[in-house]
Amino acid sequence: EKILAQNQPRQTSYASNASDNYHRTSSSNNNNYNNKTAMEEAKKEAIKLPHNFEAVIKDSDSPINRSSPEKLLEQLRAGIFLNDRKMKYWVNRDNINCFLVFAKGLQITWGEDLRYWV
Repeated sequence: EKILAQNQPRQTSYASNASDNYHRTSSSNNNNYNNKTAMEEAKKEAIKLPHNFEAVIKDSDSPINRSSPEKLLEQLRAGIFLNDRKMKYWVNRDNINCFLVFAKGLQITWGEDLRYWV
């Protein structure tokens, strides 16, 4: 009886450990699935192209790589020149359209009138 009493807690303990291991493994598999799903969702979201970018890139000075959404977005994040290199367009990390107008893209109103120059 003493031997049985000593073995029973071990068996219960073993069963409990086996159950814990099952739940840990199941939980681990579930976490792997969740991580994979989250990565796929992040990739889909990362490929989301910015608002109205087609209208902007029609004035591009260089060819646009449209072979895949990833490559297109990569090129837009690096930036492209527009209007004879008078402007630069790029997309920031938040997928917001950004523009930079270079000085040669600006005109001074009444620039020929000497009254406006000091």
